Amino acid sequence: MRNFMGDNRGISTVVGAIMLTLIVVTAATTYAIFLSDQQRKVQDAETQKLQRTLENLTVLSLENPTYNSPTLDSVSFVIANMNSQQAIITSMNINNRFIRQFTFERSDGSLEEWNQNSGEFQIGCLYAKNNATGDSYLFIDRNNNHKYDRGEEILNYDYDGNRINAISIVNDSGGLLAKNSTGHYFVFRDSDNSTKYDAGDSIIDLNPYNNATSTTPEVNNSGSRFFVDYIKRPTILPREQITLIINNTKTDTIGVKDITKSDAITLHIFTRLTNDFTKTFFPPTAIIKIDTESIKNPDGTFSDYYILDGSASDQPGDGYIIKWEWTVCNIIKPVGPDVYISTNPGRKTQITDPTFIQKGQWYWVNLTVTDNFGMEGFRAFQYKP
Repeated sequence: MRNFMGDNRGISTVVGAIMLTLIVVTAATTYAIFLSDQQRKVQDAETQKLQRTLENLTVLSLENPTYNSPTLDSVSFVIANMNSQQAIITSMNINNRFIRQFTFERSDGSLEEWNQNSGEFQIGCLYAKNNATGDSYLFIDRNNNHKYDRGEEILNYDYDGNRINAISIVNDSGGLLAKNSTGHYFVFRDSDNSTKYDAGDSIIDLNPYNNATSTTPEVNNSGSRFFVDYIKRPTILPREQITLIINNTKTDTIGVKDITKSDAITLHIFTRLTNDFTKTFFPPTAIIKIDTESIKNPDGTFSDYYILDGSASDQPGDGYIIKWEWTVCNIIKPVGPDVYISTNPGRKTQITDPTFIQKGQWYWVNLTVTDNFGMEGFRAFQYKP
């Protein structure tokens, strides 16, 4: 007779197989999750790369450069967003001078004044009081009419801090903040847009900060927009064209080296997608050439006349010269007039006045050339007929 004994070896094999299967399934699942996460990261990176590639800000032109002996004082740039997505600006500089205060003028004529301190963008806005309750608020005056209109953005509903949010009403008057000679602030509506308080301007609030006696405004007190913290960065909307205005390079930009008339002007625009859009505008170079020709007079004698030729003046980059201005003056004053200004300014002009141009005298021949962006080049040349 055979004895039957218990045998657990089959159960152990089954359990082992189940555990092995569980390990394999867990590993496969973990690997699938890993692959999915990696694929998502790759897709995100490719999407960002595509967005960065498609982003396209174009600096179309430089406008109205003005100089103050000889440092650049103010300048504007026309910028277009050629993409179907908005461009978000993180910083800008001009000739490595960081732009910390600037104005955007949009295609509808609205103005947005911005500054950037400690890495935070701020936007300038107007102070207004609700006509019914007297509660104060700040808003962006997009059409620059110093009134609150439908569609304009409220930045602070409780500017006076009384814990009562103002209810903005259409046509509430908005105004600039000014300070008189004693250091007291007031708010006024700048009717003539001169940024100064003068006759005809109306007072909105004589004590906007509620911390002093009422202010006594004085004529020509300078006014400016309020600046408040703003979570958004400056944006250029899809297919939008804007004008970037820098009113004072001394105060609105920070840098080591001043920009002078002889310097090229380079604008850098950095965006949230880490693009750097740049454009350089080169000033023209004035080059003078003088030719002498003779003309026969009715009495048979010959007289010399002088051709001032600026056609060799150079314009690098994609600009072009649009104006040539000549000035000729005596170094040592002879008998007669001491300054002659050409009556025919242009690329070439001529002097035919024999009573002025006298042989043996030294003259300064000055040429100023101006390009289509308003940049100038100057050359002074000593000439002795």
